[in-house]
Amino acid sequence: MKDFLIKNSLTIIGFSLIFGLIIHGYTGYLDGKKYFDEGETLYTVGEVVNYDYTKKRFNVYYTYLRNSVLINDISTADNAANNSVYRKHISNVDKMKNLVIGKKFFVKFSVEKPEYAEIYFNLPVHEEFQYEEGQTWKKPLKRSVAKLDVYGNYR
Repeated sequence: MKDFLIKNSLTIIGFSLIFGLIIHGYTGYLDGKKYFDEGETLYTVGEVVNYDYTKKRFNVYYTYLRNSVLINDISTADNAANNSVYRKHISNVDKMKNLVIGKKFFVKFSVEKPEYAEIYFNLPVHEEFQYEEGQTWKKPLKRSVAKLDVYGNYR
């Protein structure tokens, strides 16, 4: 048995690492589902500050106020653009930068674990909507969501 362990130690270590990563990913998925998908969440207004491509992913960098603290966060463009007019442009970094940087969209975050947050390109904030920075809602008000996107397309 000892000889088997010595001869196959790298294989055992490799499988242990892979198994550990799978368990870590799955527990993260369950945690996100518990707190973000099924737990208590609120919406606030966030502003896109950057858009880029790193590590084989398109990322949206945004800021928003939570409990009077400015939060800098990152979402994947796939999640942010889901069900939005931006979906077909997420791989065009220059175009997306021109379209979304400086624009305000609704951000959903978990009340219990605020590190679970997501910005939604399908929920742009109407320019005339009056709100206080850091204000939260259970759901975005219908009058607060812009009926026109940055292309001028009707929703």
